[in-house]
Amino acid sequence: MRINDPNNSKHIKEIIDEIYDDLPSDLRETDIVADITAGNKPMTAAMVLSCLNSDRGLEYIEQSNKNELIEVNISPKFKGVEL
Repeated sequence: MRINDPNNSKHIKEIIDEIYDDLPSDLRETDIVADITAGNKPMTAAMVLSCLNSDRGLEYIEQSNKNELIEVNISPKFKGVEL
């Protein structure tokens, strides 16, 4: 997928959601992990927002000598807010 505006979180979130909505029939959302390691701030924000209201995985690689893979567990409970 092409991102035409890498500084527009709304545009990027729409693309990410489209990727998840159009997965091949043999894949589920839980089979995919969004990696925020190399993204700029708007990209990272869009990925986090796309993964908030679901079981979508999110991860990044720690920026140290360890280069450890860090899973981010976000499952907030919002009332009266639609994401």
